[in-house]
Amino acid sequence: MHCSPPHCCSRPAPDHKALQDHLECQATSAPRDHLALQATPALWDRLALQAILALWDRLALQAILALWDHLALQATLVLWDHLALQATLVLWDHLVLQATLVLWDHLVLQATLVLWDHLALQATLVLWDHLALQVTLALRDHLAA
Repeated sequence: MHCSPPHCCSRPAPDHKALQDHLECQATSAPRDHLALQATPALWDRLALQAILALWDRLALQAILALWDHLALQATLVLWDHLALQATLVLWDHLVLQATLVLWDHLVLQATLVLWDHLALQATLVLWDHLALQVTLALRDHLAA
């Protein structure tokens, strides 16, 4: 194993010597490693914060989109219900009006026919009574003469 600083890793050594050189190299590069270790938590904190903020942004966007979808669906359903109700009410009003008009037409026609029948019957009875009276009077006058 060799270290990067040239003063501790420049020559090949037996295994125990290589280990000692490596330990010395680690000791001399400790300040540099310390700075790297200090930078790493800050970097990890920043990356974690960025990831958390990105996740919250995504979740917030998803929640907003889901809410808009829900509201749009509710508005659509309310509108369809309103239109269906209006169409139903208009249809019922139309049917009731038609039924009322047909009923009134039927009743007026029936009343007219009954009245005409009554008037025709009355006229017929009056005419028959008149004719019967005329015949009776003519017969009486004929018999009396």
